[in-house]
Amino acid sequence: MSFFSPENRKAWLPVVLAALGMGCYLGWGMMASSASLLSPGIRESVGALAIGDGPTRWLWLAIVAATGTGAQLLKERFPRRAVTVAAAVLTAGATVGIYLVAPHAEPLVSTLRMPIAASSVFILLWGEQLCRLGSLQALRCVLIASFTASAVVMLATCLPELGQVMLHGSLPVASGGALVWLNRRKLLEPVQGRAFGTRRFPLRAFVGIGLLCVVVLLLQTYSEGKTDSPDELLWVVAGLAVNAVLFVASVVNPKLTTASNISKLMLPLFAVGTFLVFATDFGQQSVEVFAIGCAWVYYRIFTWIIWRLGALGTDKAPVAVIAVGQAILTGGSMLGEWAYGLMGAWDLSFFAAAAAVCLLSVCVAMFFLDTRYVAELADETVTFDPENRAVCELCADNATATYGLSRQERSIALMLVRGDDNEAIQGELVIATNTLRTHLRNMYRKTDTHSREELVLLLRSLTQN
Repeated sequence: MSFFSPENRKAWLPVVLAALGMGCYLGWGMMASSASLLSPGIRESVGALAIGDGPTRWLWLAIVAATGTGAQLLKERFPRRAVTVAAAVLTAGATVGIYLVAPHAEPLVSTLRMPIAASSVFILLWGEQLCRLGSLQALRCVLIASFTASAVVMLATCLPELGQVMLHGSLPVASGGALVWLNRRKLLEPVQGRAFGTRRFPLRAFVGIGLLCVVVLLLQTYSEGKTDSPDELLWVVAGLAVNAVLFVASVVNPKLTTASNISKLMLPLFAVGTFLVFATDFGQQSVEVFAIGCAWVYYRIFTWIIWRLGALGTDKAPVAVIAVGQAILTGGSMLGEWAYGLMGAWDLSFFAAAAAVCLLSVCVAMFFLDTRYVAELADETVTFDPENRAVCELCADNATATYGLSRQERSIALMLVRGDDNEAIQGELVIATNTLRTHLRNMYRKTDTHSREELVLLLRSLTQN
C-alpha cells in the first residue's frame, strides 16, 4: 500500500484536519502544565490555568456530566456547534484574561479560572470524532494530535512572552474551529448507523484506565518530589519520540498496531518507570523523567483508544460514553492525589511505595485491561451477513481507508464482499476480463493477500469502525 497515494489523499484530508484540531486542544492543556518552559514573566499565570483541585474541578465534572447527558437525551438534536463555540470562547477568553490580570488580582483570577472548566467539552467532542474513523485511522489521528501537542509546546519555548500568550489563547479557538468545520461540512461519517456493537457498557475498561491514572500520577509526583525544578522539556521530547515511533509502525506494519498489541506494552513501560523512579532517592534523573514521559504519553494514547472502543461497543451516544470515561479518569486523578498524601502520611519507604505502585499496575493489567479482554473489546465482530448493505459498505470503506484502494478497486471490493462472481462484477462495472484481473492483482499487492478467497476473508473481517 502507498500511504501517500493519490487515491488515499482525499480520505486523509479530514483525518489530518481532525488530528490538528485535536492537537490544538491537547497543546493548550500541555502548555498549561508546562510553566517552567515558558517565559518567567508569565509562569505564575500559566500555573493558574491548570484545573487542579477545588471548585474548578467540580465544575469540570459537572460540565462533563451535563454534556454527556444532553448528548444521550437529544441524540442528533444535540447542539454540537453551539456547545463547541461556547467552549472555545470561554476557554480562550479565560486563558487570555488570566494572563492579563495575574498575578496582581488573585480574587479575579479565581473567578476567571471557572470558565476554563468548559474546556472539558473538547475531550468529549473530539472523542466523538474518533468514533467516526476506522480503527487504524483513529490511532493515527490520535498519534498526529499528540505529536502536534508536543510540537506546540516546543514552538512556544522559542517565542517571546507576548507570542506565547497569543499562541496559548488561540489554541482553543483553532480546536473549536476545526470541530465546527468537520461537523458543518460533514467531512466524517455520522456515528449513527456505523456502530454495530451490542456489548455491555465497558465499565471494567474505564475503571482500569482510571486506576492507571493513579499509577501515572504517583510516578510523576514521586519523581518530581526529588527536585525543586522538574525537567519538563524531557516530557515533551518523550511525547515527540513515542508518537513518531508508533506512527511509523502504523505505516510500516498496520497489522501490528492493534489495540490488543498496544496494550501489551503498557505494563512494561510502567514497570521500567517504577524501577527508575524508586531506584534512587537523591535527585531526579534524566532517564527516569524520559521513561515516565514515555509512559504518560503512551497511556494517554491508550486512553483515547479504549474510550473509542467503549463508545462503539454500545448503543449509547459516543459523547455520553466518553463523558463517563472522563469522569472516571478525573476520579482516578483525585484518588492518586489522595493516595500520595496517604503514603506520605504513613512515611512509606521508597521500597514500600515502589511495591504498592507495582502491585496496582499488575492488578490493572491482570484484572481490568488484560490483553485478551482488550482484544475482545477491539476485535469482536458482528456475524457477517452479505445481504446487509450497511455492513458491506463498511467493509469496503475500511478497506479503502486502510489499504489505499482506488475508486474502482473500492467498487470491486464491495462486490467481492457481497459474494458477486467475476461475471457479475464485469457486468456491473462494464470492464473487460483482463482489466478485472489487473485490479485484483493490485488489490492482492496492497492487502498482502495471495488469492481471491484470502482477499474476501480479509475484506469481510473489516466490520469494525
